[in-house]
Amino acid sequence: MFNPRLKGCPAVVLSNNDGCVVARSPETKALGVLSGGYLPSNTSRQFSRTL
Repeated sequence: MFNPRLKGCPAVVLSNNDGCVVARSPETKALGVLSGGYLPSNTSRQFSRTL
């Protein structure tokens, strides 16, 4: 990771702006986020508030 502060935090990579998860961290997998699934923008905002 480029930011060591994010180590151990849930992280996903989304394709374009459609909210499709193309990659996820083990922490995100433990939360039940599916690879290839849809992650609504309000969910991503909730994750980002915890940092």
